[in-house]
Amino acid sequence: MIKHFNEIPVLEHFVVQKYLNNPYLIEGLKFDLRLYVLLAGVDPMRIFLYNDGLVRLATSPYKPADSRNIKNLQMHLTNYAINKFSKNFVFNTSEEQMDVGHKRNIKFLMKHLKDEGHNVALLMKKIKRLIIKTFAVGQPRLLQHYRSSQPNDFYGQMCFEILGFDVLIDTKMKPWLLEINYTPSFKCDTPLDYVIKKGVVKEAI
Repeated sequence: MIKHFNEIPVLEHFVVQKYLNNPYLIEGLKFDLRLYVLLAGVDPMRIFLYNDGLVRLATSPYKPADSRNIKNLQMHLTNYAINKFSKNFVFNTSEEQMDVGHKRNIKFLMKHLKDEGHNVALLMKKIKRLIIKTFAVGQPRLLQHYRSSQPNDFYGQMCFEILGFDVLIDTKMKPWLLEINYTPSFKCDTPLDYVIKKGVVKEAI
């Protein structure tokens, strides 16, 4: 995390994103969503959103970024690869309890938000719109690549892709796209991982 553009080394390549300082919190912790999307065709474009996913929580209580905590990655970043090494990290240990630990499921989140009085139907509508718009931006390039590699496929059914969309929600219930993973991890460290990821692959097939 940086405060000024002149802190970016000029001889290296980076993707720079504006930091969102008003994330919605769960139990005082910042989190993001890992949503799984199946791209089943590009001409016409066919996309399917899996009906569950992962909620990945940071492990240090959130405070707005300042010079004292800006280097605390386990406060500001929600990446599982970073937070699983924290002494505070709690692993899910049961398929029956997907609302425990620093990795939970989307259904837990929707119930939590509904109990807090938020319009979860509207939130999901915004998330779906975000996903559709993202694919709309990339569709011309995807179609070009597909037609160049599969010129004799007139039905667009020769390949598919499972993508991982990482989304952050702010305090106004606005979803923000963090990144898209074109090779999302299917490693299963917990029972929750196994249930969710097995379901993703099964439904895709």
